[in-house]
Amino acid sequence: MARKSWLSTTVGIGLTASFPPSSSPATPTAAMTTPSAPLRIALLGSGIFAREQHLPAILSTPSLQLIALYSRTLASASSLASTLPFSVSIYTSETTSADLSALLSRGDIDAVILGLPIPLQPSIIRACLLANKPVLSEKPVAASLSSARELITFARTQQPLWGVAENFRFQASWAYARSRIAELGRVLGFTVRIASMIDPDSNRYYGTEWRKAPKYQGGFILDGGVHFVASLRMLLSGAGEEVEKVSAFSACNMEYLKPVDTISAVVRTKKGTTGTLQISFGSTEKLFEFTVACEGGVVVVGGGGRVSVKDREGNEEVKEFLDDRGIKEEFAAFAEGVRKGELHPDQTPEEALKDLELIEKLLLSGEKDGETMTITGGLE
Repeated sequence: MARKSWLSTTVGIGLTASFPPSSSPATPTAAMTTPSAPLRIALLGSGIFAREQHLPAILSTPSLQLIALYSRTLASASSLASTLPFSVSIYTSETTSADLSALLSRGDIDAVILGLPIPLQPSIIRACLLANKPVLSEKPVAASLSSARELITFARTQQPLWGVAENFRFQASWAYARSRIAELGRVLGFTVRIASMIDPDSNRYYGTEWRKAPKYQGGFILDGGVHFVASLRMLLSGAGEEVEKVSAFSACNMEYLKPVDTISAVVRTKKGTTGTLQISFGSTEKLFEFTVACEGGVVVVGGGGRVSVKDREGNEEVKEFLDDRGIKEEFAAFAEGVRKGELHPDQTPEEALKDLELIEKLLLSGEKDGETMTITGGLE
């Protein structure tokens, strides 16, 4: 009999999803009393990414121990809990005795991982910090620069750590590409070409209501594009380069992807190197290519974790990184950061702020017919 058929729910401090002892391992209950004990966490969110990426990564990370789930509805939280081979406490905004406040009041929850819609995250992050819970929230850091800066300023007055998850930074392919760029000398130019079509009938992410009618700037350009600017920034950092100015034009090719689904930009770094960046979620082209030309050769990152390095004589070396998702790695880094009391540098809100600023300045430049925008990289 499938394990989910044994699912039952009972009301306690939370709603507990449980399985018979004969078909499940022992429920994790040990207190975090030693440095080697797993970090006891609550997962907030039960959407597609939480179900298909967050939950498997948590379960396969030895330094994490899932003990609670939260979702807006009891149905979605229970559905997610039914996939687990052990008991967890369920919390939902539909149950006043087992809501988010009740979850955050628990002394045995060491940290929280968020997988919630972009507009909801800032208020939940604040609540976690005020409850003295370290928290890892999904990218982007916030829906806008002003909101992000306000949130970071607030977080600096709180003791718990707040990290922002950008799984591309923890994918081995990007780390390898950056290391090869560091070996090849000065960057001479770069291009980013990303193109795909968000099909409203088949794309499950588009099927979520908060993405169909986004209450934040940029639509999919913010939600998905923030990965790509983070990747570009990571590659350029291999040669000590930082983006300083952008000039962009934008368009909305597909009416259902309003307000914008396409950005084409010229980018200049602080060292004066120029490149181009094109991102479209409303194109019949299928492209995923990052090219960085250096004095000693060219590095190309393609889809599927493929990295090509070609020297000036044309000799090519190709490496492929399979199943290179980076989520388990970013969760393990967060657990270690909480243990040490210091975040991994790739998870700081300040780093995520730089990604958001680049996206926002690209969008603003597009709105202003290509006006050049300066990237400050700070809270000002």
